[in-house]
Amino acid sequence: MSERMCLDGKVRVVFGVGPMPRPDSSHPVQWIRRRDHRRSLAFIEGRPVWRVDPPQRGVITVSIQFELLHLYVPSEMRAAPAALARIIRHERGHVPAWEQALSSHVDDLCTALESQITGTATVQAVHDIVQSLQRQRSRALTQAATAWDRRDYPGLFRDLERMGAPRL
Repeated sequence: MSERMCLDGKVRVVFGVGPMPRPDSSHPVQWIRRRDHRRSLAFIEGRPVWRVDPPQRGVITVSIQFELLHLYVPSEMRAAPAALARIIRHERGHVPAWEQALSSHVDDLCTALESQITGTATVQAVHDIVQSLQRQRSRALTQAATAWDRRDYPGLFRDLERMGAPRL
């Protein structure tokens, strides 16, 4: 978890990603493709959650977390442990990308707090601003995952072919 102070120390934003779930290889690749059309081999199911807590010692705390619920990898890969490990490594590579996206988002949140709140920061005012940025936050996380896939997919598929992984 990381944290940043905003609005001259009146708002504390705590943010992070994880923890990484254990891989679930109980489903075939066709099930995975039906569940997540953007990825062909595996995917992490996650959800962004947030809350605004009442002030403690005069500081309102905003918590933003990208919870990782499931990591699905195809059952067909159990026969190729090295390939399975490479796919899991790829999926874990999303975490730093999501952390960077949240860090940038928190910069935007701090800017919004500073431009929209004049005078005393209230829980309701902070809540409204955090809520107004919910769509932007989700979009940033999706774009971070897509960018990571674009960077890593060429090497991932080369590695899988070199390892003799099943063609799926």
